[in-house]
Amino acid sequence: MKKMTVLIAVLCLGIASSLFAAQTAAGNRSVTSTASAKKAPAEAFSATTPNTDELRRRMEQRSSSATSSKSSSKSLKDAAKGHFQMGVALPSRAISNKDTSAIAAKQFNRVVAENEMKWDTIEPQEGKFNFGPGDKLVEFARKNGMAVHGHVLVWHSQTPQWVFQGENGQPCTRELLLKRMKNHINAVLAHYKGKVATWDVVNEAFEDNGQLRNSQWRSIIGDDFIKIAFQYAREADPNITLIYNDYSMPNNAKRAGILKYIKEANKGKKVIDGIGLQGHWDLNYPDVNQAEKTITECAGTGLRLFISELDLNTNRGFRNSGRGLERVEGANDANISDMNRALRDRYAEIFKIFVKYQDSIDAVTVWGIADNYSWIRGEPLLYDKDLKEKPAVKAIIDVLDKAPAAKKSTLRKSTSSLLSGK
Repeated sequence: MKKMTVLIAVLCLGIASSLFAAQTAAGNRSVTSTASAKKAPAEAFSATTPNTDELRRRMEQRSSSATSSKSSSKSLKDAAKGHFQMGVALPSRAISNKDTSAIAAKQFNRVVAENEMKWDTIEPQEGKFNFGPGDKLVEFARKNGMAVHGHVLVWHSQTPQWVFQGENGQPCTRELLLKRMKNHINAVLAHYKGKVATWDVVNEAFEDNGQLRNSQWRSIIGDDFIKIAFQYAREADPNITLIYNDYSMPNNAKRAGILKYIKEANKGKKVIDGIGLQGHWDLNYPDVNQAEKTITECAGTGLRLFISELDLNTNRGFRNSGRGLERVEGANDANISDMNRALRDRYAEIFKIFVKYQDSIDAVTVWGIADNYSWIRGEPLLYDKDLKEKPAVKAIIDVLDKAPAAKKSTLRKSTSSLLSGK
């Protein structure tokens, strides 16, 4: 019995000694890790000793990566060769940013200024022109072999009030406003002659009911102000493509009013070359039938079509307050994967329509380089706020790769070199 007791005591002593040695070694390793952690980033330390929040974050990252897209090796512009040009709207700050400018140069072969060529920027005071911001865009395009689209010569918005004022702050006369319109168009088109291939001459002049908007242009000059603006532009530069641009074109009444006006304006000598179909759409509107009807009816005019200002309003996490979209309390990014899937499928659906009617379409332009550059909030574009490529990019490339090339050239001979960015 004594022998058994002694044996048990010896075994216990041995186990205790082993545990003490292990704890000592662990303590030494802990001290070493702590010393190293002072030099390493916080992320490295948390990866060594994850807490509950860190584990949750990692799980969310894995979940998100399941629907994220690696950067496509092929670019949008290369995939679109033989179909139409791929364009993007860039503000000055996006051109100055090395990351956004690199994405633009890689993915697109057409560029449009968001605000840099509008009247309030170019001619804030009568006869005093500021071409600097627009020239910056043109130079960026030149260096990267991109075509430039001008936006916009005549619009009811972002036009200085002096344009419409006469003496003593009263509305100016028709004659004076026509003179100012012509002077502005002549100066801008002369400055960018040989550098800008296409221009939105008049923008958003119709209401949703198909009637002319009661803008100051219309109230002072009359219903013919659109046709006159195009005539001035044609005289200033006969070789560029002149476009009428508007939103809500899938609206039957609005589209009918616009197409009726264009047909009347082009009787005799054609002054309007193309129609810009703004693509401020969403995940459901317009449906495939509405979109196809819009494109076929506009193509029926014989004019070139330009899908302009394309973005998809997701409305996720936002409400329309009447003042615009505002953040909804409690909204977060928990559904980003679902949203990426929805955007991917919707963009693919839309581009299938575009390639179906590619013989009539010269260019497709997305209205912004990334979500944080968009004029609407949410996730409407092809890159997120961190400039990560969304799955929609690869989906678009897949659609373009599978489609046969256009049967006829979509480039006007008179401006083919400009439209190719050369």
